[in-house]
Amino acid sequence: MREEYLANLEKALRENNISDYQEVYKKYEKRYDFGKEASLSDEEIEEKLGSIDDIIENLKKNETVKVKENVIYDLGKSRNLTIKVVVDDVIIKSDPFANDISFKFEQVKESNYIIKNEENNVSLTYKEKFFSSPSNKNSGTIYVIIPENIIFNEVTIALGSSDFTATELKANKISIKNTSGDFNIDFLNANSIELNNVSGDFNIEKIITNNIELNNISGDFNITSLKGDLKLSNISGDILIDTFFGNSKISNISGNIVLSGNSQDTLDKKVSKICATVGKKVKGFFTDD
Repeated sequence: MREEYLANLEKALRENNISDYQEVYKKYEKRYDFGKEASLSDEEIEEKLGSIDDIIENLKKNETVKVKENVIYDLGKSRNLTIKVVVDDVIIKSDPFANDISFKFEQVKESNYIIKNEENNVSLTYKEKFFSSPSNKNSGTIYVIIPENIIFNEVTIALGSSDFTATELKANKISIKNTSGDFNIDFLNANSIELNNVSGDFNIEKIITNNIELNNISGDFNITSLKGDLKLSNISGDILIDTFFGNSKISNISGNIVLSGNSQDTLDKKVSKICATVGKKVKGFFTDD
């Protein structure tokens, strides 16, 4: 049963001093719930997840290999993922039981989209001219189901007034362009990341990258954890990064920028002649003063 399996897992994680055991527990809890959503029995789910002993053994093996967090992967034949949507919301779900990428449409006409699922390229594109007027269009939700451990070569996402939600995205390169929708993402991991925002809000739990470029006009960015070199251009929105590790080059006009953590650079006065008051490093914080 679900409760018994998860309780035994949590106990074993604690007893074996598995690092970040709470994060591991939540991962398996989500996996179990995915199985329930797929109408699998408890026995089938637990067989796929593996025994508690096997899980602990594998976790211990992984902990003996120290890998830099911002390592970028051997991509092999990784695929490109492209999503272009005008009004429909998009939710990317990582499914431990999925063998390939699939799409599920909820209150959306599938015929409105061109879907390609080829060996190296997967794309979902609205048939009408992108960013044409969305008037008289009713929005629904499109689910993009991806295998849990998939690593893409490039991920390109362009949205109009749609909201975007993702549990995690891993790729060599991630590019997101947003007009007015909101983004809610648990985890982004890539060699390079570019986020361009007009008026929507970005809420991201964790980013690990070598370098990230963030361009913002009037929306807000709330990032819990960011590791990587940051180039940031901000006009009027607010930027909050709770924990930041890396170099920063920041241009700001009127918004508030708060970086907390162990940044290796102060805000760069040379970035722009129209920078707002340059933040000062105070007890590990960068804040407007």
